[in-house]
Amino acid sequence: MNLSNVDNRDWQINVSMIKKEKQMNLSNKEKIANASVECRQKRLQTHQEMSTSRLARDTKQKTAKQSRTTVNPVGHPSVFSAGDKLSDNLNPSSLFA
Repeated sequence: MNLSNVDNRDWQINVSMIKKEKQMNLSNKEKIANASVECRQKRLQTHQEMSTSRLARDTKQKTAKQSRTTVNPVGHPSVFSAGDKLSDNLNPSSLFA
């Protein structure tokens, strides 16, 4: 067998292997692209479902918050009475009077 024939055959085998690898890589890339599109569509659908259910939940929360504020309309009592001043309470001479 001639040495150039062996080299040529090896080269052809290498070329065919490279072509097969490229085809496999392309098919894998297509699979990944299709999977990412499907994932994106599922995420969008889930987001749309969540946004519609969230709207209903928000309105329920608002009505609950409104009912809580109407149950207790009176605020917390003040610490100081109406006649007191803050400076009077902090004056040390008023403590010993």
